[in-house]
Amino acid sequence: MAMAPSTYQQAILDWMRDGSGNAIVSAKAGSGKTSTLCMLADIIPNNNVTRAAFLAFNKAIATELQRRLPNHVQAATFHSVCMQALRRHPACTQYSNSRNWVQANKVHHILDTMVNEYGISNIEQVRKGVKQLVGLMKANAMLPDVDEDALNALVDQYEIDFDEGNSTARTLGMEVARKALAINNNTLDVIDFDDMLYLCWLMNAPIMKYSHLMVDEAQDTNLIQRLLIARMLGRGARAVFVGDEAQAIYAFRGADSSAMQRIEEEFNCARFPLSISYRCPRKVIALAQRIVPDIEARENAPEGTVKQLNEWAMADFSKLDLVVCRNSAPLVSLAYRFLRAHKPVKVMGREIGEQLVSLIQKMNATTLEDLDEKLQSYTTREVAKALKARQEQKAERLQDQYDSILAIIDGLPETDRSIYAVIGVIRTIFDDKSEGCTTLATVHKAKGMEAHRVFILDSFLMPSKWAKQDWQMQQEMNLKYVAATRSLDTLYFVNSEVIL
Repeated sequence: MAMAPSTYQQAILDWMRDGSGNAIVSAKAGSGKTSTLCMLADIIPNNNVTRAAFLAFNKAIATELQRRLPNHVQAATFHSVCMQALRRHPACTQYSNSRNWVQANKVHHILDTMVNEYGISNIEQVRKGVKQLVGLMKANAMLPDVDEDALNALVDQYEIDFDEGNSTARTLGMEVARKALAINNNTLDVIDFDDMLYLCWLMNAPIMKYSHLMVDEAQDTNLIQRLLIARMLGRGARAVFVGDEAQAIYAFRGADSSAMQRIEEEFNCARFPLSISYRCPRKVIALAQRIVPDIEARENAPEGTVKQLNEWAMADFSKLDLVVCRNSAPLVSLAYRFLRAHKPVKVMGREIGEQLVSLIQKMNATTLEDLDEKLQSYTTREVAKALKARQEQKAERLQDQYDSILAIIDGLPETDRSIYAVIGVIRTIFDDKSEGCTTLATVHKAKGMEAHRVFILDSFLMPSKWAKQDWQMQQEMNLKYVAATRSLDTLYFVNSEVIL
């Protein structure tokens, strides 16, 4: 039997039945936003003029949702809708049926071409930063001739690393990024993931028009997505945006930290709350209310447990537990202790592990002592540069990477102390496809996860000492809220040094 809608849900349903225009729903953690959207889908009329879609955060969620939605409502992602539009564009039809049309390394190959054909031999020192900048230019709907101040602002906001850390490298990186984007925009025989949205907007591809559009995780949208949504809405169409401002934690990678407010203004939305958490027990909700006062516990919610642990045994972690932390280093250290205790474990974020391996290889060290010395020198130098440039998040990332690698080096047994051993440990613990083991995750990686027992490791790391700007401090408070609201029953706070 379907659960009766809450007062909050009923207000949204009534608006869909009897109202007009667009709406934004502020949905707190565990508040049944997906169920609410499915209820809305059920009352969207099924007739010849209706074309409705639910834009999900990723393909896995879209696939699962399609099973719950009525047949006349399509579950899709931004990328799948835009990909269909690109396939219909006359300039792409001759390429779009190729199995190799989508290639993740498109910009990488463009930079290779610039080296080989244009003779720009010093690209290597800025390659990584250029690839990041080109992606952000696409996310922010920028053209190659974008205003210099706007491009500089983008580099500063996202603390883009051009390796050399000086004005010459920065100037070169921006120049190369402009040229790479220009070549990208004229290269249609291959597209990458960012192109699916960016080229769809740039080329005004014939994107599908909808009479009803529902957008999930609205707090994580960026400018290019909002521009595309505007094109997806047909005349007289209605849109519902669902998200949680307090779970906006991805500003560092291109999401707009004020996306919900911008959506409300740009699409002239009526605002509705969705405040009852059906996930968390009362004590967890009471803790979350210190950050987000309007989150509510469900009727008859269990009391639950919130407790600071002064001692915890490694043996008492279960395979169903979730351990979350602000930074990677404490998780890496704990995961290595799991391995040495022969307890199955995984750290979410395979790309984090590969970044650590890449940094080790970059040092070109011959022994562990050489690696430690080079890493320490590199980290000290680059952190100082980042702080001088007011790139606090970059400084934090560099220090966290060093601390993560050092944690493994310090824990290696005397019988196997080598650089190969360090890399092997990293690749073992960051195998996030492993099953039947305790899960460790940064708060960023834990978003969307839940467990009956959640451990917040080294909670003193939130807020980060590196957060200086107002938007950074807000993101830190959001991280504390996200971490706490993963718990279905028990929330433990535990510091690394008390785990025996």
